[in-house]
Amino acid sequence: MVLQVAADGRQRMHVLGEADGFPPLPAADLELHRSPGICDPLTDDLVSLIESMVDERRRASLEAFA
Repeated sequence: MVLQVAADGRQRMHVLGEADGFPPLPAADLELHRSPGICDPLTDDLVSLIESMVDERRRASLEAFA
């Protein structure tokens, strides 16, 4: 996955795939384990980004098979 930031600050995400010359990847489970005693705003931002990307991909997959 590539995250690009334009000069005006807009962000665009692109999932790299076969069209980019990469082999197809199998489905995978993603787990994120966080230490309960550590609260870091940067980690919170990363978790939010991952969750939003997963939700976006899930919605796209559901719409494709609807």
